[in-house]
Amino acid sequence: SEIFGGGINDDRHEEGPTGRHVEQALGREIPGIHPDFAGVTVDQLLHHRSGLLARGPTEVWGAAQRAKGPASQQRSSYVEAMLSAAPAKQAGQYQYSNAGYAVLG
Repeated sequence: SEIFGGGINDDRHEEGPTGRHVEQALGREIPGIHPDFAGVTVDQLLHHRSGLLARGPTEVWGAAQRAKGPASQQRSSYVEAMLSAAPAKQAGQYQYSNAGYAVLG
């Protein structure tokens, strides 16, 4: 999807290409994620309020590192694992998370 490709930045303006995407919910773009992540927005990922852990559990990191193929495939494996489990915190609560940036690309 176009919004999860590295073109996202922390632009809080309501006009322009970035502004219209920050309130986009993950459930609209990523099928099969845990229901508690479906309403999480790009803005929440950018501001560490998505509910994701700071980093993935060791087994998730390991599985991503062992994934065959290019780095993009490893990242996809990691993101899929992180978003298929229940959130660590309720969306909206601050929890520093590198995983959120991995989801964004």
